Amino acid sequence: DETWPDWAKKAEPVFAAAEADPALRFIVTAGHRPAYSSGQHDGKSQIREILDGFGGRFGKYVLNVAGHSHNYERTKPQAHVVHVTAGIGGGALAPAPTACKFPDCKMPAWVAFRAVHHGFVKLTVRADGIALEAICAGASPAEDSVRCGDAEILDQALIEPGR
Repeated sequence: DETWPDWAKKAEPVFAAAEADPALRFIVTAGHRPAYSSGQHDGKSQIREILDGFGGRFGKYVLNVAGHSHNYERTKPQAHVVHVTAGIGGGALAPAPTACKFPDCKMPAWVAFRAVHHGFVKLTVRADGIALEAICAGASPAEDSVRCGDAEILDQALIEPGR
């Protein structure tokens, strides 16, 4: 955790180079801990501060993908970056003992969509942006917050190019 400021200093010139490169249309980051999460593991405020800062300075930065929380969650753009928690792969889900399966059934204002269900996230780079699809797999009725069959789309969004 104490390495985040060091990481940010090292990442700054990489972001700047990507922003300046006309051949690159998007900056996407991926990491283990989410900046934003309303699942069993809260979003990490230090990561949020750093990534929101990058989002404010680099227009091509549009998407951050993380795991750690065993649920799926997509934010509304934060500093024009969409954050996706995709902890719905092979590990056990971590539903809360609430009706909605999240620790707090009142969704935070920054949440666009969230669910507890096994699946995976598919990203497709297109001319008009990055198409995101969360796809259902492996139902666990006692743990799931939603019902969907294998290969059904759980959530979808278009992440548009930056400014």
